[in-house]
Amino acid sequence: MGNARYDVVRRDGLVIPAGYDVKGPCERPNCNTEINRGLDALCGDRPGIPEHGCGGYFCDKELYTAPEGQTGWRCTDCAGTPQDEPETEPQDDPAAYSPTPHIPRLLTEMCIAESQTGITGRAHDDYRRAQRRTVLLLRAVIADLLALARPEDTRAAGDAARAALAVRHHDWLTRGISADEAREWLRAEYAHWEQNPVHHPRCPGGCQGSGIVESIQVWQDDGIPLDVEPADCNRGRPQDPHLSDCVCHGSGRIPVPGHPHEMVRCPGETIPGPGQPQPAPEPAYAAVGTSPWYDEPPF
Repeated sequence: MGNARYDVVRRDGLVIPAGYDVKGPCERPNCNTEINRGLDALCGDRPGIPEHGCGGYFCDKELYTAPEGQTGWRCTDCAGTPQDEPETEPQDDPAAYSPTPHIPRLLTEMCIAESQTGITGRAHDDYRRAQRRTVLLLRAVIADLLALARPEDTRAAGDAARAALAVRHHDWLTRGISADEAREWLRAEYAHWEQNPVHHPRCPGGCQGSGIVESIQVWQDDGIPLDVEPADCNRGRPQDPHLSDCVCHGSGRIPVPGHPHEMVRCPGETIPGPGQPQPAPEPAYAAVGTSPWYDEPPF
């Protein structure tokens, strides 16, 4: 049966069945949650009589990440964490992600990557493995974002740490780290993933895998594009909206100086308020030849 069912001898001499196919109650007093006695419910580094931990089996609410340098999980008593108190260090750091990831886009990316993991005969094994890692990474980032939004929820923090450790396990990183270190490592890996994107044929940004999209640079005042140039694909990430105090008044476009019927992308500058210095106007020349640089050679 392998890891599905086996017998272990505990410190008290009892022989109990264990394995992910064996069901039983959480061993925390007054907790009736039914669990599977697999390694993910074990307090310790191995079944039976572990070197670290008590060897009991607990539900997710009662388990914490092992201390640095150790592996597995620890129950409330072995971790030294009070049962009814949240972790001492809150996880609501506003600078954890900059900018904050857009969860709907992460879900889209994750679903597309998940669909790519099942391709056989048309994709290299390394490609499918990379797509599987993307699924694990984005799933962990979403869990981390939810935990950051609820810093008092220790279970959400534990779920985020476990999801981050699943990515490390996929990368064959076996060194034990704390829950906070796992989440910090996850954020660094996500930043690297964002800076080094792999665009697939069904990229949400519409690049069809090339990483390049056609971007409109100049419009007519009626919205018809006049100039289209290649630009980096942002993989469908929504752009920050322009507010009413922007020079474009929220439209995202401004008139081209000297060409009132043409519009270009707004740089996002705000309109100076009362008492603030106004930008100096550009010199306007009435006719060709009146510019002070008109007679200068081009090079």
